[in-house]
Amino acid sequence: MRSRANRRLLCRYTGDSAWYFARSGQDARAGIRAAGDDQALIEHHFLTKFSGGFAYAAHPVAIRATRVLDDRTDVLLDDHAYTSRPDHPYDVADHAIRSILPSGTSPHQLLGVCGLRVGHIDDRGLHLRLLQAPTAHLTLTGPPPSRWRQLLADLRNDTTEDGVPVLWDRPQLAAVERDFRNHHGEWDDEEAEMRWLTSGLLRRIGLWHTVSTAFCSRYWQRGDQTMIWELRHAYGVRPAHDELAAAFRNPVWGQPLTILKSHCDCHHRRPDPGNRPHPDFGRQCLFEFHHPDHPGVIQVRFNTEAPRLEDEPKVHVALTAARANAVWLERVLPSRRFRATG
Repeated sequence: MRSRANRRLLCRYTGDSAWYFARSGQDARAGIRAAGDDQALIEHHFLTKFSGGFAYAAHPVAIRATRVLDDRTDVLLDDHAYTSRPDHPYDVADHAIRSILPSGTSPHQLLGVCGLRVGHIDDRGLHLRLLQAPTAHLTLTGPPPSRWRQLLADLRNDTTEDGVPVLWDRPQLAAVERDFRNHHGEWDDEEAEMRWLTSGLLRRIGLWHTVSTAFCSRYWQRGDQTMIWELRHAYGVRPAHDELAAAFRNPVWGQPLTILKSHCDCHHRRPDPGNRPHPDFGRQCLFEFHHPDHPGVIQVRFNTEAPRLEDEPKVHVALTAARANAVWLERVLPSRRFRATG
């Protein structure tokens, strides 16, 4: 039986549209399906190598939504992202393939994900496989097929011009990938033990847009089975860390997480009574989530810095150029701030 409550929560967690869930019937059951071991591995490698937060996009880290299907997971990318200069766009699809597709000349210079392969391109998008996880299947969606082919051709030309072999079309692991596995495979496998956590986070990517109040989100892998998310909040906008913590740990829709560490700085180092920001005003709230019986930690830093009156208007322009939703933009960068500063 279909449920409007399920549909609403699916939109909130995955970032996908209510129209899609009403059409597909996925709102018939509550919760978000966990990935199998192979599928979790390719999702883990994609998220860690994609390195979201490289520029300002319509959605945090330039991922619009994640769609979990029977035979694969679709990652819906934003079209373009911008720096604080709206005349300097980034092509998100181009950034994605340059971050994740493998190439290299030695185990110390291997770029991208070892063993990742381009399967095919169709109207759905760019289909990716992982040699060491035969049942894994990830699809990047966004540009039309002709654009994907052009991006791959450009990347191939740039790579071969640098004298670096292209590896994403090899039917087996190349020698440089086998060497990489021999030198770094143990560390790589240890990091991938947290794939249950990073995969679950990718499948709930919408929370950074629907719940968070940060105007800028960045993340990276620290190297000790810890993924760090750094969220920047405008002065005067309350970080939604309690709401995010509740969403992450929801018994039906979240993941089986407990709070390993938490610190809230929201009520400290306030501005003076005249509500004028002190020059060194700044605060950081920090939450760490984990499972006591499984490896992996997600650390989220909720940063609020002294107001940068010369910086935030540029960010507002860049997000507007990236076609960020006006309601979301007003929530994370209220326009009253710019009117007040002239």
